[in-house]
Amino acid sequence: MKTRVFIDGKEGTTGLQIYERFQNRNDVEIMLIDEEKRKDVNERAKMINSSDTCHAVSGYSGGGKKMIAAMESENKTKEMYSPRQYALGQKHKHIPEMQAVCGHYKNARKGRRGCN
Repeated sequence: MKTRVFIDGKEGTTGLQIYERFQNRNDVEIMLIDEEKRKDVNERAKMINSSDTCHAVSGYSGGGKKMIAAMESENKTKEMYSPRQYALGQKHKHIPEMQAVCGHYKNARKGRRGCN
C-alpha cells in the first residue's frame, strides 16, 4: 500500500524538490492540489486530511548558513539526502497555522498545541 503524501505546490524550491524526490518512488502516492484551488482553505483541508501524514516539511535554507553549507557540500552524509522531521515537541511557530488549515480551528485560535 502506498503512502499518500500531499505536496502543497511544486513551484517553490521546497515543493519542487520534494516532488522530484518522490515522483519515481513506487511506495508513495503524490497528491497535488489544482493550482486554481491552492488558496481555497476548504480544498486544502480536504487534501491534507485525505493524506496519510500531516507533517510540515521545510527547506533546509531555514536552518541558516551552517545548514545550507552542510546540505550543499559534496561531502554530505547519505542521511542528508532524505527529508527529516523536526519540531517534534510541537512547539514550532507554525503549528497554530497548520492546525487552522487542517480544520482544527478551536485549538489554533486559542494558540494551544495538538489536535481536537
